[in-house]
Amino acid sequence: MKRKLLVIVMMGICGFPIAKAQTSSSAGQQDNDTLNVGMVTVTALGTTTNVRKIGYSVSQVQGKNLVSSGESGIIQALTGKASNVQITKNSGDPGSGAYIQIRGQNTISGSTQPLIVVDGIPVSNSSFGGGTDGVVQQSRLNDINPSDIESMIVLKDAAAAAVWGTRGANGVIVITTKKGKRGMKVEFSSTLGIDQVNREYEKQGKFGQGSNGKWVANTGGSFGDRIASRSGSDSFIMSGQRFEAENGNIYLPIRKKGDQTVYNDINRDQVFRNGTTWNNNLSISNATDKSSVFFSVADWNQTGVINGNSNYRRTSARLNFTQNMSDKLTIGFNSTLAKVTSNRIQMGSNLDGLYLGYLRTSPDFNNTDYKGTYYSAAGVPTFNAHRGYRRYLGNAVPTYNNPGWTINEQKNTSDVMRVMITPEVGYQWKKNSKFIARAGYDMSTDRRITYFPVNSAGSYANGAFTDQMIQESEMSMHFINQSNFELNKNINLNTTVGYLYTNSSLYSIGGSASQFIIRDQDRFSFINSTSANMDPFNSYSQIKNNRAYAVLDFDVQDKLFLQLTTSSEASSTYKNRFLSPSATLAYEFTKDFLKSDKLSYGKLRASAGRVGISPPAYIWNTNYVSASSGGGWGDYLDASQFGGSIYRSSTQGNPDIKPEMKTEMEIGGDFRFLKDKVSLGLSYYSNVIDGAILAVTVAPSTGYANQWKNAANISNRGFEADLSVNLIKNKDVTLNLYGNIGMNRNMVNDIGGANSIFLAGFTGTSSRAVKGYAMGSMWGGKWLRDESEKLVLDANGFPQAAPQEGVIGNPNPTYRGSVGLNGNVKRVGFNLLVETCQGNQMWGGTSAVLNNFGITPETANEFTVSAAEAATIKDYTGATIAARAATAGNGSVVTNTDGTYTCRGNLEDYGNGKVWLNQSWYTGLGGGFGSVSESFIKDASWVRIRELSATYALPDGLCKSLGVPGGISIGVTGRNLALWTKFQGVDPETNLTGVSNGRGLDYFNNPGTKSYLFNIKFNL
Repeated sequence: MKRKLLVIVMMGICGFPIAKAQTSSSAGQQDNDTLNVGMVTVTALGTTTNVRKIGYSVSQVQGKNLVSSGESGIIQALTGKASNVQITKNSGDPGSGAYIQIRGQNTISGSTQPLIVVDGIPVSNSSFGGGTDGVVQQSRLNDINPSDIESMIVLKDAAAAAVWGTRGANGVIVITTKKGKRGMKVEFSSTLGIDQVNREYEKQGKFGQGSNGKWVANTGGSFGDRIASRSGSDSFIMSGQRFEAENGNIYLPIRKKGDQTVYNDINRDQVFRNGTTWNNNLSISNATDKSSVFFSVADWNQTGVINGNSNYRRTSARLNFTQNMSDKLTIGFNSTLAKVTSNRIQMGSNLDGLYLGYLRTSPDFNNTDYKGTYYSAAGVPTFNAHRGYRRYLGNAVPTYNNPGWTINEQKNTSDVMRVMITPEVGYQWKKNSKFIARAGYDMSTDRRITYFPVNSAGSYANGAFTDQMIQESEMSMHFINQSNFELNKNINLNTTVGYLYTNSSLYSIGGSASQFIIRDQDRFSFINSTSANMDPFNSYSQIKNNRAYAVLDFDVQDKLFLQLTTSSEASSTYKNRFLSPSATLAYEFTKDFLKSDKLSYGKLRASAGRVGISPPAYIWNTNYVSASSGGGWGDYLDASQFGGSIYRSSTQGNPDIKPEMKTEMEIGGDFRFLKDKVSLGLSYYSNVIDGAILAVTVAPSTGYANQWKNAANISNRGFEADLSVNLIKNKDVTLNLYGNIGMNRNMVNDIGGANSIFLAGFTGTSSRAVKGYAMGSMWGGKWLRDESEKLVLDANGFPQAAPQEGVIGNPNPTYRGSVGLNGNVKRVGFNLLVETCQGNQMWGGTSAVLNNFGITPETANEFTVSAAEAATIKDYTGATIAARAATAGNGSVVTNTDGTYTCRGNLEDYGNGKVWLNQSWYTGLGGGFGSVSESFIKDASWVRIRELSATYALPDGLCKSLGVPGGISIGVTGRNLALWTKFQGVDPETNLTGVSNGRGLDYFNNPGTKSYLFNIKFNL
């Protein structure tokens, strides 16, 4: 057999020529190609192989396509570019993290995030924090500069990830950073970005603050009088208390409300601005026959669309080099250093959050002057007083923050240092064998400061301060030996054996202080509180893991490829070793039959494998915690203030806990038609996760409430398709159509005898694991219905709440896909990517609560009825329109001169005649504080223009005359330029609780963004 040298490159740096049977290769590699049969792709270990030989689906994205998206994080940049990879950005805040889900959810209590491997070592993509309140957290993968990425591979199948054992169940994303290339190259690029809010809530401007159609100061709702019917100016009480703003404006007690101004636009401009981004990158690379080097330095500096303390800055440097010490010995070193600083805005179910205070503000209140000095009737000043629509004189702490206070006075800073180092040594000890020793060190520190000044809303009225340091590290040692053998003239065998040791640790230390002694602002000191109001905390966890594995790759006549893998793993989180076997088979049938001009290539593939999810640290043991006791309506008693005490956790540990086990099979094929002009990849998969871990209720006689057990069973099945079409290809014009679609059906089959398990959310509305439904299903109050599913109405004709809660929605999409068009016309290049997500639902908690406060346009609707109708149509309390007219103000009912009645609200017929939906309904079952959530589950399907970009390469002669011989290009990119969705108020590509397993929750989430980017690049 004819022989040829093939360089098999490890994802670190070291490559060795090993004698190998000649393989065929197809020309041309597309940028985002899962189908190119001649393409070299990267495996889970970092080794390269021809995509022809793999028996599972793989998605590859080139680094330049990540950069062109304009996203600060590489995970967000992957959105829409790989089938069945669901990426949800937590919000539009600068530097915010993202949720990644590959082929459905696989766990209840563990993380659904995939393993991230960078240059052959596992790295952290943690996102600590996140809940129903607080700030939007970053993902640690955002620390990596997208411009340093050469390519990204998404491995979805259990067989592809089997070598990673209990870390591979959620898929693996393999990232290769750039290496030096032959010839000295210097590249500098600069990008200016402008960000804007891409979707906002509409607020009514007809009716003012108050209740029952009348203006009432400091009340929460906007069910007041008709603003346009007022006299034109307020009248004031000229003596007594007052509020003097920092700019000198004076606010007096209002005797009678007469101002006709609607302040919605003014209040909006206080909160939002155009965000800006400056992104500068410099890279230098070179390579010779014996060495290569790549160096880069970059700075990403971003201010958010929220007009205050919203910013993000990442400064990073990378150095990658290799050196051939001899024909057999090669050394290499990959490293990156990043410093990331940010300041973020409070959000969610949070009296100190931005949207909660901003959106609830009545349309007739001006938020501009939020801070100043309050003077009592006796002239006693209160400095740094906080003025809001619930306390318009600042005489007491507002019920909710004025948004100006939230965005300017509160601080939520993060200061991160990240180091990743990968030294590597390679030795070719035989002609057909090589040995790689690779070390990995990934460490980050994150100092977080949270500060609420005195006079903040809620429990922080007397000030609060938290200072926390989080340190995360992972050290690894990886030894790999690869060999290949020619068993006979028809069969070749490649073998890979390896051993990987990892040691991961997480340490957090800090403290909080409240009830400030000195009430001046910006005192970040623990000594500003008494010992009773200081709370130190710390935690430490460590997980050690070692894994041995073997991979056998059989090549039969260069058309049939069989891979067998096994991995044996031990961990500090469970007792016995865990085995992860897998097998894949690929057959290029067009080498035997059916090949033609119509079908130029065909491959069938099948795979099966088993991987796992490691148990959390220490749940094999029963833990003890410091003692405290209390309830929601008073202070907690802390045992540390009374000599100290601990108590045993009510959840019992389980020394026999095992990894969650995922077994998956996949079948599919890759095809090319019309002389390789059309490429199509198809995959069907089915997986079962057995022994998913959760805390199962146990008998009280055990002395515990719960015990950790391998008790749940979850399954996923789905279909994926990837398409690429070369429409035009000639000297001056290329045009390519590409796209993908993914569908996944998830089912919770068993949860240890329970009916549902809480994942995230609130007591009334939550995201849960429910037996017989998809993971994350939304759970809450429902309408009472009879056996035929008709509403059961009360005596006034209104629906009633059912006595039991249940499943009310599904956040999981029916399908998700994208279609794109790219190409070039001479020197002009372009790309369009349109993405859609269909069939998913979301709880519109924000709109629900805004109904309760009379803010939504729905609550400000008006209708007119005759006198006869007014005498019979009732509201939720049973009062008729005519009866209400006798006592209500003009913001509720107006009696017209012709005897008709004009009413605020809506008419609805639930099956027993018309009823009046007014304040009594919206502040009851018809609003977000009612017991029924079913009405607020909304269709959150969307279609968006994810990316639209164009570039122009200046003529070569002009570039040379400017001293830039490598070329100059300029470009413009739009991201999220257009969004079509029925979901109101916010981009539905968000989630209240961040990267948690609970999905589909909107409750005063910070807004999403659209962006316009302008770029120039110099190649020297």
